[in-house]
Amino acid sequence: MLVDSGSYGLLKNTFLKAVSRIANDDKGVLFNLNIYIDFQLQRGFKTLTSKQVEKKINQIAELFTHINEKDVFEVYYKNLLSKRLIYRKSLSDEMESQVIEKMKKECGFQYTKKIESMLKDFRLSLELNSDFHQQVEVFFNEDIHFQ
Repeated sequence: MLVDSGSYGLLKNTFLKAVSRIANDDKGVLFNLNIYIDFQLQRGFKTLTSKQVEKKINQIAELFTHINEKDVFEVYYKNLLSKRLIYRKSLSDEMESQVIEKMKKECGFQYTKKIESMLKDFRLSLELNSDFHQQVEVFFNEDIHFQ
């Protein structure tokens, strides 16, 4: 073994401090992490198995734990989430929920409350829209498309 367990712990601790310093010294890192998450939730997870998706989400969560300015991260995240929801670019609600759950685990319910509300409102909107279209079809007895 090249590194004993005590040295490994020191090396890991030093590495985590370096990651934390890099993540917190530059606001661009927060934005780029959000861009990375956005890409993964739109296209990146598409070709991965559920185990691989879970592993990537855990890696993202690990990076998230080292961010001090979580409020700035939240602003970027909500902005990109709203675009994913409006343009229906997200691969799956389940993956969105997994990422949000990791944030909740780190920061608590209050941190993710608005984000969860956005997702909940979007789901409700889809449901109401679907119900409306079904009622229109029943009432007019034909398929009418709205844009």
